[in-house]
Amino acid sequence: MSTRGHIDKPVNVVWQTREAPPTDFENRVGDALEQVFDAGIEALPALIAKLAELGCKDPQGRPWTEQSLQEWLRQRA
Repeated sequence: MSTRGHIDKPVNVVWQTREAPPTDFENRVGDALEQVFDAGIEALPALIAKLAELGCKDPQGRPWTEQSLQEWLRQRA
């Protein structure tokens, strides 16, 4: 069966939509997390250490802690 010329009906997937574009802060955190995961880091303590090494700070300008990062991510889920 050929699907040539067939266009799938778009689906609005909730976790793929946002109310607004990401803020500069969210983009910076996202970029830092990409670097962390690209380095193969998945364990939370090592992730926090790598964010500190990259100079990525929490919204108050302090180094991330396991608790602060988990809470920040939970608020965006």
